[in-house]
Amino acid sequence: MTGTYEYDLFVSYAHDNNIRDKWVDALVEAIKYEYRQQTGESLSVFQDTVLKPGERWEDRISTALQKSCCLLPVISPAYFKHRFSLKN
Repeated sequence: MTGTYEYDLFVSYAHDNNIRDKWVDALVEAIKYEYRQQTGESLSVFQDTVLKPGERWEDRISTALQKSCCLLPVISPAYFKHRFSLKN
């Protein structure tokens, strides 16, 4: 699916939703699995877990969002409390 995009899917979420049980990670893995089952291809996903310590995360996230085909906002009360998520 990637084509001219670096990422097929950009996942935007509040970290508070993924701390204890990692349900956002599980959701992303389920989407990737289902996509592969349906198409036989891999889905390229940007999730901020790929950020490195000390990296300019705001620039990296902004660039990744611009290079993504689709946005998946994982909406929750915590999502709206997080200022950066609202910029997306």
